Amino acid sequence: MPPAVLLAPSGSAHPASGTAHFTYAESIAADEPSVAPCAHDITGATGLKILRAIVAGERDALKLAQWRDSHCKASQETIVKALTGDWKDELLFVLKQSLELYDFYTAQVAACDAQLQQQFSVMNPVGAPTHPSGALPVKRRTSSKNHPASTFGAEMIRLTGIDLGAMSGLSDSSIQTLLSEIGTDMTKWPPRSILLPG
Repeated sequence: MPPAVLLAPSGSAHPASGTAHFTYAESIAADEPSVAPCAHDITGATGLKILRAIVAGERDALKLAQWRDSHCKASQETIVKALTGDWKDELLFVLKQSLELYDFYTAQVAACDAQLQQQFSVMNPVGAPTHPSGALPVKRRTSSKNHPASTFGAEMIRLTGIDLGAMSGLSDSSIQTLLSEIGTDMTKWPPRSILLPG
């Protein structure tokens, strides 16, 4: 099994681990000022800006609400209301540790993605492409901070000869997991199989 493919499953667990620390911090601070009502995704632009400002010492709800990103669905008034209250030192300590752990996991994911990219770049394709160049359907990929590096799809096409990402239900992370189990040789399956479009 190629080393790059073996790395894939370990990297996919990090984003969930980092976010879990914020979930824990929010659960123990349920009656305190909370970022959760302010941002649908606490690790999104608004959530992280507010969390970093709180950890840096800002407690004024009006000032914190000014970190609201233009794409945030919560109004500035909702943010002010959610962040108004008594700040407890022990909960701020837990929040600080949670942010540090999130940053650590984010750095680990970036290092894993860089290592995967390096490994993919030196791997040779297995067999001939199953589709002529340019004949693959192009699937619009949604943007996500948890997806592997942007060149992942191109590397997978180069290595497998097909665009596994064009198949409904397969994300970059699930493709990495799949390839760690079956390898990159797609000639094992006939073109009209469930796995390969034909």
